[in-house]
Amino acid sequence: EEKIRKQNILLTSAAVPYSVIITSKLFAIFSVAIVFSTLNLIFPMTISGMANLDWGKILASILGILLFQLSFASFCLWIATLTHNIMFILLSSLSVLLLSFILFFSATSEGSTSELFLYISAFSHLLPPLSGLIRSTDIIYFVLITLLFTSLSIIYLRFKRD
Repeated sequence: EEKIRKQNILLTSAAVPYSVIITSKLFAIFSVAIVFSTLNLIFPMTISGMANLDWGKILASILGILLFQLSFASFCLWIATLTHNIMFILLSSLSVLLLSFILFFSATSEGSTSELFLYISAFSHLLPPLSGLIRSTDIIYFVLITLLFTSLSIIYLRFKRD
């Protein structure tokens, strides 16, 4: 959006490194995700007075969703650094979600033995936290995806400047 409004000239002409710009944008997106995730806690809090809830399962699912959102936001931020077309950003992000969904279901279908498709799919790393299971492999997967696309964004912006 800053490219369309020509506000990126001010950002890139300042003495702020690209790593700080990209990291602060990702932090802003993550802050909004945290706000909405804490809003999802309102319903379990109201029910907890009437029933015993498994708070470990609820907090694990929120952690999984936050990590999924962070990795997906880093991908969208990388696509946004490549182009200024908002429709292309939208379509590419939805395509990656659909591809991850297809990889997951093709790997879990009957007769399929593809462990690679299962590991690549983000949904296979999202389902264990949604069921209350926090595995270090899932956390590392989402952190690595986030670091990969954040680094690619920074590298592209540095390459574009030179």
